[in-house]
Amino acid sequence: MNTPLPLDGSSAGGQFLRTALALSVLENEPVRLEGVRGDRSTPGLRHQHLAVLETMVELCDADVSGAELGSESVEFEPGLEGGDANTAAGTRLEGGSYAVD
Repeated sequence: MNTPLPLDGSSAGGQFLRTALALSVLENEPVRLEGVRGDRSTPGLRHQHLAVLETMVELCDADVSGAELGSESVEFEPGLEGGDANTAAGTRLEGGSYAVD
């Protein structure tokens, strides 16, 4: 993995995770989230957050660590080559349908 941008989610919820992952893909920059959902009574990844993370991994062929229920730390590196998600050169995000349970 490249050096990921450290992000502190200790006072945030699931939207912070979803937004961080989306921006990571769009900018093709790795992120490391610590204290995932730390502001919640049950911190860490719940089923719905894990489903989003797994979908994002599939969407952009990302490398990830910490993708398990209850994890409070996640490293995510998009697998896009040659620039950001909108670049004509290199790998781009492909359209399509994804089923998420």
